[in-house]
Amino acid sequence: MNKILNNGCSFSAGNRNSWETYCDFLPGEIYNIAKGASGIEAERVKNFLYKNTSHRERHSASWREQWPFELTHFIYQIPSPARQCIYTDLSEEEFYTADIQFYAKRKYTKSEEYFDENGRKFLWQELRLHYNTKIFNDREKYLKKALLEIHNNTKMLRKKWPDIKIIFLRYEETKYPLVYEFCKDWFKHDLADYCNNNNITYIYEDNFNTVWFRKNKLTADKRHPNIEGAKLIAEKIIQHL
Repeated sequence: MNKILNNGCSFSAGNRNSWETYCDFLPGEIYNIAKGASGIEAERVKNFLYKNTSHRERHSASWREQWPFELTHFIYQIPSPARQCIYTDLSEEEFYTADIQFYAKRKYTKSEEYFDENGRKFLWQELRLHYNTKIFNDREKYLKKALLEIHNNTKMLRKKWPDIKIIFLRYEETKYPLVYEFCKDWFKHDLADYCNNNNITYIYEDNFNTVWFRKNKLTADKRHPNIEGAKLIAEKIIQHL
């Protein structure tokens, strides 16, 4: 039986009072850790793997055998790489090790400045919400950081389950011009190249985006899938399981 771990943003998290998740239509046992309003991150996979496990146990030879089951698949509905903390005063080395999550734990000040868990300053501004063009100034740097964080997911899961099948899914935000312009080539080329080089199945359908789904009455709120939209995504995923 399939035992599937799913991660992503609100497009795959589902909402009981509004939109649907494709996870409800996949065969097998599903562990859905997707979360609304989240960007690319590796913390939820890390927490799933290491919860209630000591540092010593995680590095022991028997760690793999301590789990009660084997995951067969990991599905990652990739959130927008534009949804990141916008750091302003970090060296390049510091930037790549700083928190990527725009919703990271933060200490509020009277300005727009916040601080990550290591005291590093960032602006809590995400491109789609604030129409902020600052992120375009270092576009390649932010896109590279997104791929590094995706790779962190891949490394953790394959260390635990070397034979796990990894599937990445693109369901892209195309309603907002700035977001689409920032992300379109990354989804189509950079992420595809990463998958090709790392034996990852990549589901890239031209019509898997918010505008097409809305026009074809497959959304519950003009962005998130309704039941029929979720079923359509699930049908495509099942072809690759």
